[in-house]
Amino acid sequence: MRLTIPIEEILETVPHRPPFLFLVRIEDLIQGESGTGVYNIIKN
Repeated sequence: MRLTIPIEEILETVPHRPPFLFLVRIEDLIQGESGTGVYNIIKN
């Protein structure tokens, strides 16, 4: 089963917060096997 996890659920799971949390969402998560993380880097 492939899952997509939005930022709201990531924030509930991990203790990191911006500016140290770079993940925006996790796509194509196959539990215990693989996943694709989407992140956002902004240059000021």
